[in-house]
Amino acid sequence: MLAYAFHSLREGAFRRLACEDFSNIDNLLAEIIIIGTASLVKRGLLRDYETLTEQLSSPRGKINITATIKSSCWLNKKLDCSYDEYTENSEFNRIIKTTCSLLLHNKEVNSDRKKKIHKLMVYFSNASLIDLHLVDWNKRFNRNTQIYRMLIYVCHWLYLRKLQTQEVGNKYAKDYSDEKELPKLYEKFIYEFFKQEYPAAFSVSASHIEWQLDSGEDTGLLPKMITDVTLEKDSKVLIIDAKYYSKETYNRYGKDKLKSGNLYQIFAYVKNKAWEMRDSDTVVSGMLLYAKTDSEITLDKNYSMSGNQISVKNLDLNVPFEELRKPLDEIAKKIIQN
Repeated sequence: MLAYAFHSLREGAFRRLACEDFSNIDNLLAEIIIIGTASLVKRGLLRDYETLTEQLSSPRGKINITATIKSSCWLNKKLDCSYDEYTENSEFNRIIKTTCSLLLHNKEVNSDRKKKIHKLMVYFSNASLIDLHLVDWNKRFNRNTQIYRMLIYVCHWLYLRKLQTQEVGNKYAKDYSDEKELPKLYEKFIYEFFKQEYPAAFSVSASHIEWQLDSGEDTGLLPKMITDVTLEKDSKVLIIDAKYYSKETYNRYGKDKLKSGNLYQIFAYVKNKAWEMRDSDTVVSGMLLYAKTDSEITLDKNYSMSGNQISVKNLDLNVPFEELRKPLDEIAKKIIQN
């Protein structure tokens, strides 16, 4: 699935991956890391402030009085100091360097790609390795770090595919079947597709919807409503809730039924957003977009609920990207068309 996201990128370097054969997923992901990292190096690696602590003869930054006394470094005419240094040792650079290091020990990655990775590692000499177990993979990207987004997603994918301890030679593998992680990647894929393929056609966001209460009651106990994807253009708003389950529906008395919680959720999103926009002519609709499983069920339903349309569809991820994008393009057209 993540490979499909890269096919949707407009950069020519990634486009050529569609024409190349890969013996396994590790080689594909390694090639994506190589291309993406080479692009970062050309643009210049991200720098960030890092707090360093040293015992110095000349004061710099903040003097740690307690640490100076405890270490007795003052006897040698030194002070324990903490100061900020602008460095390439940012967390994102550390993640990429660590991922490259793991790829060099991956038996599934061929020697040619390992040579390329070795050459790229030189540019990360000022970045240290990081324990990937401790990384917050849900960290948001800002304007300065946006170019790292897709590359960090691939690093996350590789980390999940083969978790490795930091001790040399002690490693173990994990099949990528984590029910908690797959939905997140599926959501990110849908979001990134519209963001990358339709940058000027409409706005794409993961927006926060306020509860529209009658008399301004405290909303502290109410759950937050944050959409997976919101597409907005002029007087149209489409709220997409991306769902990834082992089964899209459940069977009740021999009949397939939608999961009630999913439907209640998208209904709440749509109705609260519609009420928020009630003074305008904005049309608000919603969609449950399921990742298609190996079941034979094809979901393609539209329901009119209290004046708003709620759609239920599923997306087949096991097809070539050009086929995969067709239903997503159809969703985009409905927003663009007047």
